[in-house]
Amino acid sequence: MKKQLLALSLGFMSIASFAQKNEIKAAEKAVKKQNFSAAVTAINSAESLIGNADAKTKAKFYFVKGQAFEGTNDLKSAAKAYNNLLDLEKKTGKKKYTDKVTPLLGNLIRNVSKKAVGQYNSKDYKGATESFYLTYALSPKDTSYLFNAAISASIAKDFDKALEYYNSLRTIGYTGITKTY
Repeated sequence: MKKQLLALSLGFMSIASFAQKNEIKAAEKAVKKQNFSAAVTAINSAESLIGNADAKTKAKFYFVKGQAFEGTNDLKSAAKAYNNLLDLEKKTGKKKYTDKVTPLLGNLIRNVSKKAVGQYNSKDYKGATESFYLTYALSPKDTSYLFNAAISASIAKDFDKALEYYNSLRTIGYTGITKTY
């Protein structure tokens, strides 16, 4: 009985493995054809199965997921996928997609940051708040974007969001002090 259960469970695991790889391949093909909504659908169906995947499959999944969400202009999800990919490859030591993702992530950060500054200069403080926060989400190491989001929220009189951002800054130890040479 134990052997039968073991064989059955191994069978289900191999079926799940093939299913997730097929979904990732389908998403990859959809991205190449620039059919990003189909790619997101395939990625979402593979998402529940990816937890048990090997590092190579997870890396490919995050790379394709980032491309799919970037194509649908869901930049926050794209950045999260790209950052997950970079963390995974840093942890495993295998950097297959890092060289491809780093410039993509850099372009996302530049474009959103430029948009945020433009919105702030045109006195669209609510839009600037969202864009600055998105820039911070894309690049969490640069806390000045979170500070800019907090300032923009204050000017837009969205005090709850401003307080949330200021508390986040305090939690991470942001002082605003920088060295200038």
